[in-house]
Amino acid sequence: MFLPTIFLCFNLVLMLVSALPIPRISKVQKAAEKRDVIPSNDALWGMTYSPYKPDGTCPDNTGMLKDLLSTTLLTNNIRLYSTDCNQLQAAVDLISSNKLNIGVYAGIWVSNGDARTDSEIAEFVRVANQYKGQGIIKGVSIGNEELFQNSMTEDQLIQNINKARAAITAAGINDIPIYTTDTDAFFSKNLADACDLVQINVYSIFDSVYTSIADSVTSVFTRINTVQQKVGSNKLVRIGETGYPSAGNYNTQQGSIANQLEYVNRFVCNAKKQNLEYFVFEAKDALWKT
Repeated sequence: MFLPTIFLCFNLVLMLVSALPIPRISKVQKAAEKRDVIPSNDALWGMTYSPYKPDGTCPDNTGMLKDLLSTTLLTNNIRLYSTDCNQLQAAVDLISSNKLNIGVYAGIWVSNGDARTDSEIAEFVRVANQYKGQGIIKGVSIGNEELFQNSMTEDQLIQNINKARAAITAAGINDIPIYTTDTDAFFSKNLADACDLVQINVYSIFDSVYTSIADSVTSVFTRINTVQQKVGSNKLVRIGETGYPSAGNYNTQQGSIANQLEYVNRFVCNAKKQNLEYFVFEAKDALWKT
């Protein structure tokens, strides 16, 4: 979700880890997927991660490693949006070589035409083949909020999903779920049928009616349950983005660190009760969006 400038302060990770030491990478232990990895924390199921520098330029490996090490203090899973700037290759390389216990949920950017889409599909296939069987890449989203942004029709989005699926399966990669991500209002049963799972972005900050943070979290889970009923009980529904701003306001809702923490705490508590997979937005401030 591209948020207005005043909502770019979802800096939960920076707020919580800025004063904490970077974990040493010399200690390893057996963990998920039978990889030797350093210990990590699963306080959150996952976080979205855009690795760009504050000015929007491509990241370097030193900066990405620092980001990833900090992220392990809160979660075992990150969501990327693109293969741009070699970010998928770099992320997986760093996770593998430094034995980090992080799963990568990749993204293929499809908003800027067929040439870029085809290039990103090819790059994903190349990296996924390189690390086949290592359990690092956990899934791939073909696009993000394409219907919400009106960048293409549902039929065109499904065509992109099918094109990516054909290329991925032709390369012998059969263990990585393929899907798209959109807001809950735009995820139809037809679109869900084209995906291995349903991934939706859900925010309460844009609700027209606000009474309390507790009610906002209830509203989010009501919307999640509505999507689950729409797509069927056999289809996994995952949250691709959620969160609350630490500053600014929208209608009667006021962003603040206190409200952000209350929202995340209540959301995570409910998510754990329902065994819900989710990504909190986001792992670092995207100052380049301002």
